[in-house]
Amino acid sequence: MSDAALPIRRAPAMAGKFPAVPLAWILGILVLSLALAPAFPFLKLWPPEWVIPAKDWITVAFAWFASYAKPVTRFISWLLSQPLALVEALLFRGVLAWKWPPLPWIAIVAGA
Repeated sequence: MSDAALPIRRAPAMAGKFPAVPLAWILGILVLSLALAPAFPFLKLWPPEWVIPAKDWITVAFAWFASYAKPVTRFISWLLSQPLALVEALLFRGVLAWKWPPLPWIAIVAGA
């Protein structure tokens, strides 16, 4: 018998099998902590050792990203400005380095 003829076994459905007991414990501890917070002031604030320095991490990450993204975006800006500079040189200023005047409008209309 070939492997193609074998029936396919499927994983049992997970419907209704969510572990509700750990979720109930977590919710119970949370509700109990919130209820006891006015009576016990130490439940209102986290100890400084437990606070994750996410603000510092995010600041460092953005500074690193900016140090690499800034040259890339400036290069893209320079690259996009080159065709505009060429058109400006041909139609408005002329090519000053070679002492070429701008193209006359008659030549532009005739070329179109």
